[in-house]
Amino acid sequence: MFLIPPLRCQCMNLRKRFRLVLAGASVGMLALTFAWAFNERAQLLAERKSKAMALVEAADSILTQYGDKEVKGSLSQAEAQKQALEILRRMRYEQNNYFWVHDMDVIMVMDPVRPELEGKDLLNFRDPGGNVIGIYQEPPKKV
Repeated sequence: MFLIPPLRCQCMNLRKRFRLVLAGASVGMLALTFAWAFNERAQLLAERKSKAMALVEAADSILTQYGDKEVKGSLSQAEAQKQALEILRRMRYEQNNYFWVHDMDVIMVMDPVRPELEGKDLLNFRDPGGNVIGIYQEPPKKV
């Protein structure tokens, strides 16, 4: 059996030893709390990332389905895009969140909450105070 030898320092009375043990335990508990909080944060971020990926995949499957209809000739490109955008316009998640669509030149194609933005350039979009609130500093790279 492993035993921790007692503190036998003549320079420390019982009160000082108790405070030292208490301080060590407090530091240990603080370290455990920080480790737990860091781990919890990492788990929450991983869950949010996974959820976001699933939502994007759901929206992408709708777009793919309508793209397939266009390829097969059952819908024109304009009609396929219109129908797919209408489905995305009605989709909501986590009560208040929604999907919007912009093109590769950062022109808003569809925003279900602020339809007045549709057709607007979002690259240098400004709020009423004149502050740039664009999503991108430059257009996204085409892959």
